[in-house]
Amino acid sequence: MACAVVSVHSPEPEFRDAVLDSMQRYSSVARRQPGSVWTGIVDGSGEELVGVAVRVSEAAADAASPALMAEVGADPFSEWDRKPVRTVRGAVR
Repeated sequence: MACAVVSVHSPEPEFRDAVLDSMQRYSSVARRQPGSVWTGIVDGSGEELVGVAVRVSEAAADAASPALMAEVGADPFSEWDRKPVRTVRGAVR
């Protein structure tokens, strides 16, 4: 069953571009990982940025994690975001 990882960022206005850049780098790496179905960023309200990555399975999501964290794991989200990043991971139904 397909697996989605959804992350909601609430960037401080002065760090919005930095958060968006990080999310775009994540998406770029995610697209190159085996089992990638779709990845993108939803920019709806201007206050939140929502990253979505869909994989063919939870195992594919697990396997992609090291490459993704190598790309963005050191980014200072605790400084850039007004509140902690909310992440939901689960089956796509």
